[in-house]
Amino acid sequence: MSGESYDSLIAEIAADPWRGRGRDLLSLLAHRDGGVRSAAAVRVGQLLSESEVGLPDRRVVFDLVRRRDAEQPGVADAFLSTIVYDYRTNDEHGDLKQWLLAVLEGRQHHPRPLSPVPGNDLEFYAHELLEGDFDALTRLLAAGYVGIVENALGHRGTLPRAQVIALRRALFERTHHRFHAECLAIEHGLVLDEVRRSWPSVLVDGVPATVIRMSYGYRRSWTVHWLFFEFATPTLRALGDETLLAKLLEAGIELDPSPSKLDAAAIRHIPFPDVDGATRVARRLRADLLCDLGVNGRGEVTIVRVVRCLALP
Repeated sequence: MSGESYDSLIAEIAADPWRGRGRDLLSLLAHRDGGVRSAAAVRVGQLLSESEVGLPDRRVVFDLVRRRDAEQPGVADAFLSTIVYDYRTNDEHGDLKQWLLAVLEGRQHHPRPLSPVPGNDLEFYAHELLEGDFDALTRLLAAGYVGIVENALGHRGTLPRAQVIALRRALFERTHHRFHAECLAIEHGLVLDEVRRSWPSVLVDGVPATVIRMSYGYRRSWTVHWLFFEFATPTLRALGDETLLAKLLEAGIELDPSPSKLDAAAIRHIPFPDVDGATRVARRLRADLLCDLGVNGRGEVTIVRVVRCLALP
């Protein structure tokens, strides 16, 4: 058939009510043309609840879609994009999530281009539906779906700290991307030995500290420094604001004054490490400067975060 003929078939699939011919519709999931397969998968999803169509039991349909997708990836994506909003809020037993995992694992060794998908692909839905499922994300990472796990971890607060750390460590070991090491440090206070030497080090009041610096905001509205001390220091918390600022400047931290005033409420999205047993103490060192100290149970400082508001043109 020509491409034009396939376009005509695709239009017929979408318009046909398929009464009593559900199995004929299912057979099109194995069609040679990706557009036809996708149109058939969408129509199956649309007619799944129509008893007069004569489709098999839902579990049979889902299993057939999974098997067809293992042969021609994208069939499941088109099907899921049609039914996902009906199922995502009515999946008491996790059947949809288990099916989603099975599809992704089934095609992990077949990186062929997807059939056309009218909407988001399976990977997008996986990172949303499985964001709070540590075992599922671990399985997906083992299957090579790095992007799904990375996107899922972008939704903070869906997993316990220990599980996030385990996944971040696994991502770093698999990809060696510096980003994952930075997340472990600035979100959880964990500086990996493998990357510690690649970040600058300073002395603050005689105590060595590893430094990570970043800019935040659409127009780089804030500069942020995180300092991770090699051993806890009991002296910093007792220092006055001016003395503490002087110690940071002596260490070489770039904190030039800015005429802009820093709004503490505007920087809630900038992470401060959540360290077990630590208390966060905020210090306003200048109008443009906020300093947070991570203090352990003995009153010693282990982490410092300094946020400076920049003057924008």
